[in-house]
Amino acid sequence: MERSFIEVIFKEPIIEWLNSRRFSDIIGFYSDQEFINNSAIFMVDLEENKLLRMHVGQFDKLNEIVPGKKQDYDQILKAVIEQSVLFTGKDTVSLFFNRHVLFNRYRQGITSDEIELECLVKSKVIWIHTNYMLYKSQEGHLCAYILVLNVEDYRRQKDKAVSSFSREINPLTKLPNMIFFRELAPNVVVQNIYENHCTAFVHLDIDNFKAYNARYGFSKGDQLLRYMAASLQHLFSEDLVAHFGQDHFAIVTREDDIEERLSHLSDYLKSYPNGDIIQIKSGIYVISDGELDVSLACDRAKIACDSIKKQFDQSVRFFDEELLYVLEKQKYIVDNIDRAIENDEVKVYYQPVFSTETGKLCGFEALSRWIDSKYGFLSPGEFIEVLEKYRLIHKIDVHTVKRICQDIKRLKDLSIPYVPVSVNLSRLDFELCDIANIIETEIKANDIPRHLLHIEITESVLTENTKDLREKIEFFQSQGYEVWMDDFGSGYSSLNVLKDYNFDVLKIDMLFLKDFESNPKSKEIVASIIEMARKLEIDTLVEGVETKEQYDYLKSIGCNKVQGYFLGKPRPFDKKLISFIAKNADSSAARIKQIVPPKKRSKNGLIAKKNKRQDYTNIMTKNNLKGLHYNRKYTAFIQT
Repeated sequence: MERSFIEVIFKEPIIEWLNSRRFSDIIGFYSDQEFINNSAIFMVDLEENKLLRMHVGQFDKLNEIVPGKKQDYDQILKAVIEQSVLFTGKDTVSLFFNRHVLFNRYRQGITSDEIELECLVKSKVIWIHTNYMLYKSQEGHLCAYILVLNVEDYRRQKDKAVSSFSREINPLTKLPNMIFFRELAPNVVVQNIYENHCTAFVHLDIDNFKAYNARYGFSKGDQLLRYMAASLQHLFSEDLVAHFGQDHFAIVTREDDIEERLSHLSDYLKSYPNGDIIQIKSGIYVISDGELDVSLACDRAKIACDSIKKQFDQSVRFFDEELLYVLEKQKYIVDNIDRAIENDEVKVYYQPVFSTETGKLCGFEALSRWIDSKYGFLSPGEFIEVLEKYRLIHKIDVHTVKRICQDIKRLKDLSIPYVPVSVNLSRLDFELCDIANIIETEIKANDIPRHLLHIEITESVLTENTKDLREKIEFFQSQGYEVWMDDFGSGYSSLNVLKDYNFDVLKIDMLFLKDFESNPKSKEIVASIIEMARKLEIDTLVEGVETKEQYDYLKSIGCNKVQGYFLGKPRPFDKKLISFIAKNADSSAARIKQIVPPKKRSKNGLIAKKNKRQDYTNIMTKNNLKGLHYNRKYTAFIQT
């Protein structure tokens, strides 16, 4: 029996959806039954994080991805994104449907939004129109209707009415797209050569565009892109202007007055509603005489643009010999990372961590250093970001974990007091390899207690794949590893992250100590963070300590651990470091032999039972173990 349109939308009004002229046009194209067949609709409770009802029409295998028994909205979104091959970009989809983003939009009065995605399904390209409508339920919960509609038939019918020329145009901004731009650009270059003018390629990005979409919605973001396109056409009226997609634009123009016109573009954006939170970054490549390689020119303009993305005081950069050198070095890093690891050119350096309570060495942070046969010393700033960009960073991190375990075993074999070592894991480690299994394998192979390896997770990593990372963190902690939050305070969502995850240690961003002596606010902020962590029973570590005044203040306010050049610079694992450890290590660290996770029977037959206060008090052992006590910090028993 065929279901009606009203039944599919769960008998709730869709007036706000129909306010969209685009969606109204789509609805008018399809009959009720065609709409039902081509749509997937979900009713979700965002506050309870669960699916209430759904209809999936004839979407191939969507029922397998989203079975009726799966109630967790975050899980559903993760499953759909993982199963999708999206030309639009998975980060765009994740942002559009992110539960926390939807909460923020509702608070701003944005109750609906829409976007169209180009997808690849069974080797066939299709267009998906998707939108949502937010509303409050009778229970006062924030809920949402989410619509996913296959509009391939609609677009195909519309395309019949447009010329082949129009298909080379970006539909949002009406500017040439990347393919058409690269076809037309050589003609512009030839014309400029004929008129004795130099030609410049310009690549432009909107800085913070993702944040703008998150704050104001994709519809507002589209309006901003159209305004950007109109502004560029006005300022470069005699030149070739293109929209490559998302927030990327390109221009082919004469070299004259480029910077002045780009300055006017910034003025235009300042006058745009909420335009003050964005900034335009521009990269410029001036081609040499007779050069007609458009792809190379576009790439180099983009490289110049990318090089200033994190520099807030610079908005324009020309591609020059310095960037050419950087480009060559980046290629060298990518091509030689395997060789460098194999030849032991990638070293692990250890920076000491001291306890403010005992004044003794209580740990190390492991840092990667590359001593290259061609370039000499390569700083982490030169190779870490490149390896992340090309998805090779896991090679460094796996190598670091292996070397740490080998070095700790060496200390153990020499009967020298050893202390824990922390290693920072990248988000990509969890995608590109089974990092948890690799760490477990190395720990067992070197017969090292797990509590001697601490896992550091940078704050920025935690905002992307929250569900998966929470499971990984819980796994590490359940096995007896400490998990630290690195660079706390460096991002805008620190407190949300702290609320959603359980950490053993907060590493406080060294930027708070930058103007420590001159700015009293720095002291108050650090003191407040440490007091908050203490109430949450989380240890604190401040990095970047460079003076005795900083050390004394941090000790006075209860900071547990400190590291920085005042206490010791990073060192390779050699005789000097071994001697340093022997003189400074807290000998009590060596006495901890085993951490037994709760609710887990050990080889010795340890059994822990909870009483009503959730304390582990009833301890029974087969071998009458001595020295067992419950440690709240580890939520585990520690055998000493």
